[in-house]
Amino acid sequence: MGFFDEKNKEFDRPVLPIDPIELYYSFSKDNKYNLLWAAQEEVLKKWHEQRDSINLLIKMNTGAGKTLTGLIILYSKMLEFNKPVVYLCPDNQLLSQVVDQSKMSGIPTCVIDENNDFPEEFLNSEAILITTVNRMFNSKNIFDRDRVIPIAVLFDDAHRAVQSIIDSFTITIADTHKLYDELRKLFKEDLKKQSTALYEMLKTGASGYNMKVPYWAWIDKKDNVNALLAPYVGEKATLLFKWGLFHNNYDQHDLYFAHNKLEISPKISQVSNVAAYEGSSFKYALSATFVNDHAILKDLNFNKDSILNPIIPTDRKDYGERLILTPKRYYPEISIDDEIKILNHHIEKEHNVVILVPNMIDARWWKKRGAIIADKTNIEDVIDQLKTSKGNLVVFLNRYEGIDLSGDSCNVLVIYNHPKFRSLKNSYYEDIHHETRANYVAQTIEQGMGRSVRSGNDFSVVYLMGRDVLKFLRYKENHKFFNDHTQKQIRMGLNLMQGKELNDTNIIDVITTAADSCLSQETGWKTYYRGFMDKEKIEKSVSRELNLEINELEKKATSLFLQKENKEAEKLIHEIIRKDINPIQKAWYYQMLGNFIYPINPQQANNYQIRSKSISSHMLEPFMGKQQFKKQVSEAQMKKALDFIRSFDTKHDLLLFISEISKDLIYIESTESPDYFEAALKDLGKLLGYESSRPEKELKEGPDALWGSKHFHFILEAKSHKKPSNRIYKSEIEQLLSSKIWFKEKYITETITLMITLQANSQRENGVGIDENMFVIDQQCLDKLKDSISKLHSFISNSDYDIITEESIKLEYHKLNLNAKAFIQNYLKVIK
Repeated sequence: MGFFDEKNKEFDRPVLPIDPIELYYSFSKDNKYNLLWAAQEEVLKKWHEQRDSINLLIKMNTGAGKTLTGLIILYSKMLEFNKPVVYLCPDNQLLSQVVDQSKMSGIPTCVIDENNDFPEEFLNSEAILITTVNRMFNSKNIFDRDRVIPIAVLFDDAHRAVQSIIDSFTITIADTHKLYDELRKLFKEDLKKQSTALYEMLKTGASGYNMKVPYWAWIDKKDNVNALLAPYVGEKATLLFKWGLFHNNYDQHDLYFAHNKLEISPKISQVSNVAAYEGSSFKYALSATFVNDHAILKDLNFNKDSILNPIIPTDRKDYGERLILTPKRYYPEISIDDEIKILNHHIEKEHNVVILVPNMIDARWWKKRGAIIADKTNIEDVIDQLKTSKGNLVVFLNRYEGIDLSGDSCNVLVIYNHPKFRSLKNSYYEDIHHETRANYVAQTIEQGMGRSVRSGNDFSVVYLMGRDVLKFLRYKENHKFFNDHTQKQIRMGLNLMQGKELNDTNIIDVITTAADSCLSQETGWKTYYRGFMDKEKIEKSVSRELNLEINELEKKATSLFLQKENKEAEKLIHEIIRKDINPIQKAWYYQMLGNFIYPINPQQANNYQIRSKSISSHMLEPFMGKQQFKKQVSEAQMKKALDFIRSFDTKHDLLLFISEISKDLIYIESTESPDYFEAALKDLGKLLGYESSRPEKELKEGPDALWGSKHFHFILEAKSHKKPSNRIYKSEIEQLLSSKIWFKEKYITETITLMITLQANSQRENGVGIDENMFVIDQQCLDKLKDSISKLHSFISNSDYDIITEESIKLEYHKLNLNAKAFIQNYLKVIK
């Protein structure tokens, strides 16, 4: 070959097509990637038709090939403009997987080198840069350093990318750091005005509690905060990569304290502060799990149209098969031992069984039952073991994402409970707004289920177990947070069990027979699966577009607030309040109004805060003067009871709920009052048709439980842990009186207020005085109440759940003495 032959070939380089499908088939690739799947082709065609759109959300189920689809899209965009493009991953693990896939599919890619410099092929638009989200979203990012503006940015696993971006804008400081004590002392009085008891809990290191610094204190003490933070702006562990994203947006941050850390979190991630992202002309997001997409709109700054009109493949044949089974929903009496027998059946059949758990307590529980725990020290070896052998029982700790267990490496997947929120901001929101938590839980469950079905040819059985998961699934309102595919598969499990007479002797055989049919790919199973998935229809949520409108208005209002356009921001929040939103949302947005208007009109801000607090006790206490709020229950007790009963997805879910109340309402000697007893009191209140809450847990003050109806309020203090021989102490009577004073100071109400202590013994100690409205539910009364709960369980069990009426509930509650007046006469005893 001549000296110049190789060089002369460069002049003959073909011009590659920008049509994504033609482009893909021009690559030299591994045989495994010769053909695109139908879903990939459909998405690429739809994208090509909309390639001029600046924002596009692409939804493809796990295993449908979204990574390869994203790479093709970016490469096509790079060729079209001859400008750099960036593929962003939430972590290094996914980055490695994307790089490997790009090599096998023949798509040129590159990564940032060890010197933290960009490769030439990226800068010269010859290859896609694959990197992590935090490489772009930090105040020292090399994109802005080198003034590189890509033409297009694509987020893989957008739900995780959003969380990574929020983390990039959030300052986290451990309680061991000097700043923690300095900031806590700075806001000590402001926090104590919200709740002295809660502040003292944080101060003493009590876990499970958090506090938010009131917005007025945060704004007023801006100079003090910046002065405390300034010495640490160069500290890598705290502020080095955060300060540049924080200090220009101080006002739209909030400060949260927990016993072990503090967080300074943005209301909305100001991604516009990152020039490389703000300057990119095209922004794409790939996601498998988003149903509630407001985070993409708010934190990635996508437009509403892109969220309302995502690219979604209609061909579902490439998504693999999942049989989702929840044994305790079909037969509430099934024991955990029987559920373990079901899993042992699979192990005996040489199926690999993988269990996902949220914490080490659950992991150790399964280890005692023969499971191997996969942790960071052995995870690669355990995954290799799953891929090369059969009949394994493995527990993964908090790995609901980021691991590939396709094919026979995971025949049976168990989602056993779900993790709690990581951030203090989300934990704070969870106590206020149910939908925040519900979206997170559904997303986590879907991520977990995606570990075992990774392609169109894949299939697995998924068991949903554990009390937390079952409590989530039992309410039909929660199912809307799953994508349509998952909702259908959950319904399929219920459909399979309909009409079957389940009992202690056959439940294991019925469940394992269905599971084995899926795992052996029987013709009958495959026909049923295709037929059910094609026929079953999911109603579209009418609230989705409204929620997106609200979040877009909130995003615009926050930006206006940052630009000191306070009155304009106020107008947009008023626009939200005028929409059809629930009371908790109204309370939240009145508080936001106070926040946004405070810098220019503190008096008006306080008025908004008073309005917010009057709607929901979860909101911040107003900063001017002490207020009382009207406590009013608008609906009749039986109407509320029926609404609650109808909130369950199936009759079995309701029956399981009632069974758990009876099981948890037990007087048993222990060192402290168990949380489950107080939780059961709240649940019982809801079942009986009361406004039911746990003020001590939810507000960090007040009684253990509070029930309210049109005519009565019951203040309940639980002492379920005492010895039966112990009489009622003077301190417990004082606690009841204190809770009544708290209630009277906080609320204006014309109802009769009764104080009730729950403990086994109804007699008081000598010399202890009582109020005429004080009562006890002793062991005898509790047994009588639980007997009535059992009869209610039987009534519902023998009724047609779909046609239970308010009148039938009224008659049954009257018969069982569960309406308010009869409850007082039959289940409360005068303290002797």
